[in-house]
Amino acid sequence: MLVKNKAKTSATLLLRAQIILFSADGMSNTLQSRILSSEQHSIGKWRKRWFDNQERLLIAEKNQMKCADFKALIIELLSDEPRPGKPARFSPEQISQILSIACEKPEDSGRPITHWTSQEIAFEAQKRGIVTSISDSYVRKLLKKSNPSS
Repeated sequence: MLVKNKAKTSATLLLRAQIILFSADGMSNTLQSRILSSEQHSIGKWRKRWFDNQERLLIAEKNQMKCADFKALIIELLSDEPRPGKPARFSPEQISQILSIACEKPEDSGRPITHWTSQEIAFEAQKRGIVTSISDSYVRKLLKKSNPSS
């Protein structure tokens, strides 16, 4: 699991663990929803996920899995699954490097222009080996996304 915000992730895991503990005590989804301020369908999802993995947990316990490995298994079961969709085209590092080009003076890169265009930034990113290819329209999207006031 990619941890973007450790505090948020910890709170999310804590909520899901609480759902499992309340469920083990026989508490209904409706009551949990009120106590935890969470949607009933979400509570049902995590109860089902836990139930569906009971065999894995029992096997791990039976095989006397190390505490750290058992903890990792529980965290895995309570974590979000990978989301569907097309993987990101570029890493955050590549995007950062592409955006940093726009902050430089074009003449410092030997460009015979006074202002960067998305096409010029795309060309420069490829020239520097940041990416093998990138369209100027995608650079334009990145620039727009990085400047919420535009």
